[in-house]
Amino acid sequence: MIKVGDGEHALSRIRTWNISWVLVLYAVQPTFAAFEIGGGGAYSSALAGALSTSVESVESVWFNPASSARIGTSSVSSTHGTLWSGLEESPSVHSVNGAWVSRWGTLQIGYATLRARGWDEKELLLGASRVLSARFALGTQIQRNSWDAGRLGRYHWVGNMGFLYEAGWVTKKTYVRFSGVLANLAPRLQNESRKTGQRSRSITFGMQVVGNGRVGSVDWRREGDFWELRAGYESELRDDLMVRIGARLFVADTVNRTGHAGLGYEWRNLRFDYAFSQSYDLNRFGAQHRFGVGYVW
Repeated sequence: MIKVGDGEHALSRIRTWNISWVLVLYAVQPTFAAFEIGGGGAYSSALAGALSTSVESVESVWFNPASSARIGTSSVSSTHGTLWSGLEESPSVHSVNGAWVSRWGTLQIGYATLRARGWDEKELLLGASRVLSARFALGTQIQRNSWDAGRLGRYHWVGNMGFLYEAGWVTKKTYVRFSGVLANLAPRLQNESRKTGQRSRSITFGMQVVGNGRVGSVDWRREGDFWELRAGYESELRDDLMVRIGARLFVADTVNRTGHAGLGYEWRNLRFDYAFSQSYDLNRFGAQHRFGVGYVW
C-alpha cells in the first residue's frame, strides 16, 4: 500500500475533501499514488499502456525514453480525460507530450496533471534519445512527480532509461522489435517536512509485432511488490481510421483487470484519438474516457 506518513492524522486535517475518489486511487494502484494514471493519453490508454516498444505515437515518451528515437518526425499531442465517470465528482486528467527530431537525436517533453477537489498531481519529464546503430536506440529522462492536498504533499525526482532493439523482418510480412526500461532510478524525496513515501525502481520488458497494417504489443512490468501485464492491438480499418483494443492485468495484494478500446483518425497533419477503459474488478466506479488531438510535422 502507498505510505502516506501518519495517514489517519493527515486525513483528519483535510475536512473539506470529497475523498471518495481518492480511495479509488488506492484501490487501483495500491503501491503508489496515481502518477501512472496521468501520463500518456488517449492513444496509449486504448492500447492499455503497452507502449514501451511503440514508435507510432509521441505518447510513448511516458513508457520508454528510447522510443522517440524511432518516431521519425517531430510531433506534439494533448489529451483530456475523465476518470471513473460513475463518481459524483470524477477527477480529470490532462497531458501534453512533444518530441523534436534532429540529426543529433530526439528531445522529448511530457507534462501531465490529475485534478479533483482537494487534490492535485503533476508529472514533468524531460529526456533525449538517439539511434546508435541500425538495430539499437537508447534514451534517458529525468522526471519530477508531485502531489498536493492542502498543506500536505510531496515531490521527488527520478531518472528513467530505456532501449529499443530492432529484431527486423522475421518473415516477409512480419517485423519485430524489443524493448527494456529501467524507471524510478535513484529516487530522492524532497522537502523532508512533506515526506510521505517513495516509489520503487521498476523494470519493463516489451515486444511488438508489426505486419499488414496491424500492430500487436505486450509489456511486462515489475515494481516493488506488484507486477502487471499490458497488451494492445491496433489495426487499420482504412488508410485514415484505426481501431484499437487492449487489456491490462495488475497483480499486487489485490487484482485489477481492465479492458480498453479506442479509435484513431488522421486528417492531413492532425491526429484525433478516443479511448474507453473499464475495470472488471472496480466497475462500480464507472468507465474512463480520454480524448486526444495531435499534430505531426
